[in-house]
Amino acid sequence: MGLALSDQELSIEDAVDLAIQYHQAGQLAEAESIYRQVLQVDPRHADALHYLGVISHQQEDPETAVELISKAIQTAPDNASYHSNLGEAFRALGRFDEATAAYEKALAIDPGFAMAHNNLANVLADSGRKDDALTRYDKAAALLPDDPEIRLNRANLLMELSRSLEAVEAYRNLIEEFPQFPVVWNGLGLALEALENLEDARQSYEKAQDLAPDYEDARVNLERVQWSIQQADLAAADQSRANGDWGAAAPIYQKILDRQPDNAVACFGLGVCRLERDDESGAIELLERAVRIQPFFEDAHAALGTALLNTKEAESARAERQIPAAQTAIAIAHFRAERFAQAEHAAEQAVDVLFDTLSNDSEDNEAWTLLGLALRTIRDVGRSESLLRARLTELGL
Repeated sequence: MGLALSDQELSIEDAVDLAIQYHQAGQLAEAESIYRQVLQVDPRHADALHYLGVISHQQEDPETAVELISKAIQTAPDNASYHSNLGEAFRALGRFDEATAAYEKALAIDPGFAMAHNNLANVLADSGRKDDALTRYDKAAALLPDDPEIRLNRANLLMELSRSLEAVEAYRNLIEEFPQFPVVWNGLGLALEALENLEDARQSYEKAQDLAPDYEDARVNLERVQWSIQQADLAAADQSRANGDWGAAAPIYQKILDRQPDNAVACFGLGVCRLERDDESGAIELLERAVRIQPFFEDAHAALGTALLNTKEAESARAERQIPAAQTAIAIAHFRAERFAQAEHAAEQAVDVLFDTLSNDSEDNEAWTLLGLALRTIRDVGRSESLLRARLTELGL
């Protein structure tokens, strides 16, 4: 008995072989159609039932997969692959005990079935039996040493067991043979990050992204490790600056800015380093950038005010009355130096400039932020409040 497929007559076995070819090529619709035609002729055909169940599993319908593969096993109970794939369907349903039993049945039939060892390891890991899972991965890898999936699963489990050094070795061994797999580079990055080798972790994540630009996990991991590197660099630079070692701090801040030009803290740190070296113009440029990026950064305002007061820029700012950030910074610098009369005078000038700005644009958030900073430098709260109320009345606010 045969099947009429297109313009050719095929035996059932030839039709199944053709369906398997489509299946292996990822043409699931074509394969499924042939499997179903075979089952119309022979409803108990084991391979057709089994592979149709595998397609159901691939299409995220594990319940149908269990039903079909179980029927295949009724016809051919000694096929290890059937039992292993039944285990995969049970695992997808979260029925771990039944999945374990199915894998163990597959291995009872064929103890050298490497993928059944691998699949059993997967479900053991899912069940929390991670040490038992590692033993199974070791068996699978010994039986099929060139299979990247088994070795990747083993490396990933080493990470779950917090055996990061061994995981690094496992990932690197995989990369030597399979450098084109982004998931392996991402795993290596995680292991290196766990060992606090942040720079090498960053390079691994970058390699994963180069290989797969849309790889979301690698992107998230890269952003996280870059932030960690940045925080470590900032901490080192801040410590050097606190110790008065401006020469050591400055290049670290510059490295951060090379990677992230809008980092307000690095702008501030490098600006202070330049200020300590009497490079007021370089300091002012960086500190102004810092307060533009982060308008409420009071330390940066104070440092900017100090730099301005050491140059002719301060007189220019006062004379032109059009640089509210500079005016506010000068007020804060005086206040930090406990020159309170000068601070209050500069703050009032800043308030005047800021209200000129707000009269043109009452929704200027930066101006409102600077206004708050300026008013804080006026120690007389009542006077500050009356000044604010009067100017708000003028604006009709």
